[in-house]
Amino acid sequence: SIVWSPFSNLWLYRDTTDVLAAKAAGVRICLGADWAPSGSKNLLGELKVADLWNRTELHGQLSGEDICEMATRNPADAINWGDKIGRLKKGLHGDVLVTTDRVTDPYRNLIESVERDVLLVAINGQPFYGTTKLMKATGADHAEPIKVGRLRRAIQLIYPDVPEADMSWQAVLKDLADAIADPLGRYFELEKQHGNPENEKKPLWLMADKPWDDPKTTGDEVKILPQDVRIPPLDSL
Repeated sequence: SIVWSPFSNLWLYRDTTDVLAAKAAGVRICLGADWAPSGSKNLLGELKVADLWNRTELHGQLSGEDICEMATRNPADAINWGDKIGRLKKGLHGDVLVTTDRVTDPYRNLIESVERDVLLVAINGQPFYGTTKLMKATGADHAEPIKVGRLRRAIQLIYPDVPEADMSWQAVLKDLADAIADPLGRYFELEKQHGNPENEKKPLWLMADKPWDDPKTTGDEVKILPQDVRIPPLDSL
């Protein structure tokens, strides 16, 4: 299996994986957004880049179903979870996305859907996000109002039958605001909550992202200082 990240590839390298050769060789292709700096913000965006590349460079050799299965059943099968997720099928976990109808073909409809088209998201059969009307219809007892741009939606983060799913949306916003205001203070506070009361007495070091940046390789230790840490505000979709 391979994970195809066309947006990041094209932005960084002006080219991307030969998915037709991979498909012809029987390789399972999954679609992913790579990472935050150069990838799509979510799979709805990545689907559109894959579709654009297919239409302009691959002469439409991938069908709408081919592209959609890269974001659904292929990833599930790649990690041997095909009997748990990846399909709408009796006995599976019930991860469901409901969107508005843009076109009649269901695969094209998913590819062309954007964030404002998302009407309901359920994870493991539990209502998570959606319009107020649909969230109410699913029996979401702990749904809270949320604004996405100019859209009014509802989100539910508290589930009595899910361990540790006990934090409200307002509590999440407060936690983020606290972290933005005082990143290291919030970090040490969380460390104390997790049983590390002596953490403040220890230096906090920046973890190297790549092996060649590791202090053992460079000989230089990089210490995080409070004035060096900045958490930017959340970007909207």
